[in-house]
Amino acid sequence: NCTPGRAGPLCASCAQDYRASKKICVECKNVSTEKRLLIGLGCAMTLLILAAAAWKLRRHLPQPSPRTECLLQLIMAQLAVLLQLTQLWTVLGGLTPAVDRAKNSTDTANVAGDPLLGYLAALQFTSSEVQNFLALQCLYDGVTVRSMFAVATPLVPLLLLIACGCVEAFSRGLGIRVGLKMLTVLFIGGASGSAQLLGCQRTDGAGTPLGEFAFRPLFPHERCKEALWVDRIGWTTSICYGFFIPCFLGFLFAKQNLIMRKVKTVIAQAVRDQGQVVVRLQCVQGEEPFKDPVLAKRLAAATAAYVAVH
Repeated sequence: NCTPGRAGPLCASCAQDYRASKKICVECKNVSTEKRLLIGLGCAMTLLILAAAAWKLRRHLPQPSPRTECLLQLIMAQLAVLLQLTQLWTVLGGLTPAVDRAKNSTDTANVAGDPLLGYLAALQFTSSEVQNFLALQCLYDGVTVRSMFAVATPLVPLLLLIACGCVEAFSRGLGIRVGLKMLTVLFIGGASGSAQLLGCQRTDGAGTPLGEFAFRPLFPHERCKEALWVDRIGWTTSICYGFFIPCFLGFLFAKQNLIMRKVKTVIAQAVRDQGQVVVRLQCVQGEEPFKDPVLAKRLAAATAAYVAVH
């Protein structure tokens, strides 16, 4: 017999009128379709009003000073790093309950996990978190919804990257900028979802091997030897997250380093002679001389820097 809210083989699935949330089954609240529609329309109208107000204020706010702009850029860069650290903490923290249960099967304190991790998991911005927030399992068939969004979690970031590649083909530089910002937000969640697709539950709560009854945690109705299409999607997306994307980032870093090498190995000199200022560029490592358009830009930048300082 399963506890209330559980159903299926080994009580691994959620029963009817229950939804899966953070490895536990939560009872669906009796909210009518009309109320859900009103809540959705209210949220959409609120977002539209906030967006319109922000756009209106942005047009009337004074132009920020260069110091303020530099400070805002520094804050945004630090927030991106903090977001990725939080996402990594959530992924690693989700592994802790499983380790604790393996060591001591009588300990039930870790079944639900740390409540704080449940809130921080929303910062991964995955498809599974979206359906969990909207409680779509209560509106439609829970098994179908969980399966669809489990597969969408690693696929959506990759499809968005492909879309950024198409944008890059028409607007050089724009697609890469958008893609890098998107990877900052979605990479860890997508990679975690890809690894979860390959997961297989081979023991029960007491640590007893399940043998041929081993099942997939994201698809409790499927055994590990069944639904091989899940493995294909999991391995394909894992290769993309573990090999192709890091290689692409490494290529961008090497290309940037190659382009910026001449800038880093050039010294600008300014000499005042009879009321005139002569600006020269000198290569430190004997690099080949700049072409005329590039040299003109570097000289203009060096002259602007001299005027700004002196």
